[in-house]
Amino acid sequence: QKIIPSEDVAVAWLAGIIDGEGTIGIYKIDNGKRNPYHIYNLTIVNTDLDILDRVETIYKKYNIFYSRFLHNNKNPQGFLSTNPSYVVTVRRRDDFKLALQLIAPFLIGKKKNSLQEALQFLILNPRKAKPLNTCRFCKNKFTGRKKQFCNQNCWHSFSQGEQNPNFRH
Repeated sequence: QKIIPSEDVAVAWLAGIIDGEGTIGIYKIDNGKRNPYHIYNLTIVNTDLDILDRVETIYKKYNIFYSRFLHNNKNPQGFLSTNPSYVVTVRRRDDFKLALQLIAPFLIGKKKNSLQEALQFLILNPRKAKPLNTCRFCKNKFTGRKKQFCNQNCWHSFSQGEQNPNFRH
């Protein structure tokens, strides 16, 4: 008889909840306002807060970032549900991938194909490397959005120094 460690039981339970109540998907967003991008989505919707608390405990144990919010319960016909529904979702790419790899051995139902397609997409579309910028003051390389200084101190030192062409004595 095989003995399953308690960690595997918790992850297998999470896989069962995702298989029954969850959604796994990668959606391409192209609205014409900016470059097309993808949204990674691992979502569980439920009215039982105890189930969602346990899901969050497992996510915290594996350092998976998630968000939880109250679902909009309106039907197109305007009917309001008597029980509020809550949503726990994982959207960050690395956390999405970690969660999928965690539950992959335990999925046996309808979500297994979605999981395999999502993992295949992540393999075929690696994360793009961020460009390196050079600080105008300390000349160190840094990543992030395109800016001229690596931090506030460099900007402040540059703005008061002789290197700044706009500095007035």
